[in-house]
Amino acid sequence: MQALQAILLIVATVAIAVVAWAAVILALGVLREVRKIGQATEDVSRLLRTAEGELTPAIRDTRTAINDADRLIVCATETVHRVDRLTGGIEGLLEGSVAGLTGSKTVKSASATLLSVYEGVRQGIRVLRGWPDETHHEGGTTDE
Repeated sequence: MQALQAILLIVATVAIAVVAWAAVILALGVLREVRKIGQATEDVSRLLRTAEGELTPAIRDTRTAINDADRLIVCATETVHRVDRLTGGIEGLLEGSVAGLTGSKTVKSASATLLSVYEGVRQGIRVLRGWPDETHHEGGTTDE
């Protein structure tokens, strides 16, 4: 029976040694993976710092560009409104000019008509009074 106890004791010792060995190997494996995770965390941290360092100026430049574009759009819109008002003013001047030209033509036509009527009345009076006809020369009209 003692032999059996000795064998059981040896088997139990070997089993404990194997379990201890497995626990040590498992612990070493876990530690190695924890170190890898720590290294990966540091790499991610460096990457994020680098990205932050590069993205911050890029974001600032983008904001500045957007603000500049917004100002340009506002300026262009104001310019378009000014040009529109100027165009309206020019159209008004042109319409006034056309009306002025039309009025000028009307006045010239009326003046020519009145001058013709005056000349006709004058000639009629000459005929009625018995005055001689006027002779037309290059320099204008003269009485003979």
